[in-house]
Amino acid sequence: MNLSQKLVLAGLAVTLVLVPACAHHRRRGGGGDDRSKGCGGLPCGQGPGAGHHYGQTDRTFEVYIYTDLENSTKCYADMDVGTLWTMTQKHNGKPVNQTVTWFSDDNKDYTVVFDTPKGSPFQSDVFHITGPSYKQDSGKIVKGGDYYEYSIYSGDNATGTPCLKAEDPGWHVNP
Repeated sequence: MNLSQKLVLAGLAVTLVLVPACAHHRRRGGGGDDRSKGCGGLPCGQGPGAGHHYGQTDRTFEVYIYTDLENSTKCYADMDVGTLWTMTQKHNGKPVNQTVTWFSDDNKDYTVVFDTPKGSPFQSDVFHITGPSYKQDSGKIVKGGDYYEYSIYSGDNATGTPCLKAEDPGWHVNP
């Protein structure tokens, strides 16, 4: 077997290995418990690339909350700010349905509260992230056209000082 035949054979071998891997990647769902939904059917944080209007399609934003390991009075959200599109927006002639799901990344109870005068863009102002699932979905957006800040409290209620104050995290909701 000469060198050019070896190169062709090597190229075919690489192709045979990569094609099934690419097909598997397209079938993978997003994150969270229900892998058929997640982030629009793609692994979270990964879209189809530029020019696909992915940010304006149906999707669930996943926010993971965890307590600071060195200061238990503080907690963090891995996604502090995001932009949501309301059902009044159209993508390919269909209304856009975007939601947020909060997860406890360390299996501790948290409460997310939209506790500023603007309130919440969702039906509820309060979301309890408690066991055993340690997750809570926001439900549909009911108002938009503003920036909505929220606080996070340790535990299953919104008492005391928040571990993450409303000055930091929030959602831009486009009308």
